[in-house]
Amino acid sequence: MMLALVALLVALACAATLRGAFSSFLLVRESALTLEVNELVDLILQGAQNLAFERGRSNVLLRAAGPAPAVQLEFLAARRAAAASLEGALASRLAGGQGAAERARRSYGELRALRGEVDAALARPLAARDPALAARWFETASAAVADLGSLATALSLGPGQRDLGFRSYSRLKIAVLALRDSLGIEASRIAASVAAGRAPDGELLEIMRFRGRSEALWELAERERSGLDDPEAQAAIDAARSACLGAFRSLEERVLASLRSGAGSPVPLEELTSASVPALDSLASLMGVLADRTAAEASRLHASSLRRLAADLLLALLALASGAAALLVLTRRLLNPMRHVAILLNELARGHLDIAFEPLSRDDEMARAYEAVAWLRSGLVERQRLLERLEELSRSDGLTGLANRRRLDELVAEELRRAARQEQRLALVMIDIDRFKRYNDRYGHLAGDECLRRVARTLAERARRPGELAARYGGEEFLALLPGLAADRALRWAEALRREIEALGIEHEDSEAGVVTVSCGVASLVPPRGLAPEAALELADRALYRAKAAGRNRVALSEES
Repeated sequence: MMLALVALLVALACAATLRGAFSSFLLVRESALTLEVNELVDLILQGAQNLAFERGRSNVLLRAAGPAPAVQLEFLAARRAAAASLEGALASRLAGGQGAAERARRSYGELRALRGEVDAALARPLAARDPALAARWFETASAAVADLGSLATALSLGPGQRDLGFRSYSRLKIAVLALRDSLGIEASRIAASVAAGRAPDGELLEIMRFRGRSEALWELAERERSGLDDPEAQAAIDAARSACLGAFRSLEERVLASLRSGAGSPVPLEELTSASVPALDSLASLMGVLADRTAAEASRLHASSLRRLAADLLLALLALASGAAALLVLTRRLLNPMRHVAILLNELARGHLDIAFEPLSRDDEMARAYEAVAWLRSGLVERQRLLERLEELSRSDGLTGLANRRRLDELVAEELRRAARQEQRLALVMIDIDRFKRYNDRYGHLAGDECLRRVARTLAERARRPGELAARYGGEEFLALLPGLAADRALRWAEALRREIEALGIEHEDSEAGVVTVSCGVASLVPPRGLAPEAALELADRALYRAKAAGRNRVALSEES
């Protein structure tokens, strides 16, 4: 009961820490998603800015009298190229589930479809253009920029983005995009009126409406900046406000006053459009600063969530380790020693000699009984080792350490059955030391034994692939069992062995080569089912006889291979 209670308490503690770790893991996933979303939002905002530049410049050029100059066409091409990343951004899986994404994809598609008509019109004079094209283009481009801004807002200010700092920078970034859009529309309409040489009353009303919107957006940006302790961002906002509401706004006032009076613009179109670029670029620079801030905030959140996850995992591991330690100590103290001894005896009776015996830190009758069981196990283990050693000796050659004839016969039968079942080749190489009797007669049996051992070692080193076997067949004869080798590979194997043994340089004055050499008989076959081991060995033996008859120190292939 006590053990069960402690286990329950440990489980509850571990569950609580693991729950905290799981919550941290969810925060890590959320922060990683924030990083991805922020990168996507910055791509969308950058694309929207470039579309706004394209919209404004195209609107002015469509209302100008002559075809668009080459320098202006180059400007449009550069902005389109810079906005090309929108296609990948709108196709992103992060944007795919947003309703705003569908609207953005649709409006951006309409804008792209209209570009061809705009390009054709820019190559012609004003009289040859569709009078409604400029307004249609402006409305399509404005809708695309607005839909992109809505998508950026939905992504960056969605329910998953909960950090206040990140949301503040994101709101300010979205507000600056809206401000840039509004100022761009205002500047484009004024420039278009200058290009046309007049401004209809409706156009002036639209310009003033967007001016009011721009003022409201500046007030929103000012409110958002008030909560930021960021000198660089504050300086970027001040620079943008000065650039937009300073010299450029004064220039626009002069142009609007002249247009209201019915006179032409006192400022050339080129000067007006050139003056708008620094003002709008200052907003782009401000958005760049804010993009850096949201990226930094997202990275900070991700790093913080990773640290929290690491701390929670460490706490969970500590709780788990502490609980395991407590259970271990309690279990050792409460286990019935007699029951433990009974379990050990039962395992020994079943022949499980690999059970562990840990020393008991106690001195009583039970400890001595435990020690007696340990001695019993030691005796049984030693007896098992002796039996295994005897079994090993019965299967290996005492002189060379290779498999003996008994073991060889068993494995040949097994490999023949396996090769027949799997329809695979089995190679047998019979090796015989040339003129070994003469070697023994001249150098003595001790030297002969050493010669056998050296040849056996060389053979064993060659037969090292899984499944290969080197065995002493009898006297000075050896056999190599090589599963899977075709005749050509088995011949190369045997020839390499022959050269290695000759390279040992064991002196043999009665040998034609002056050193100990071997002859090899090779048989490679896909054995039929039921082939007797003796029949397979006979193939290799006959090949060996052919090698001997051909002059020794060579390799011969069985005629049946």
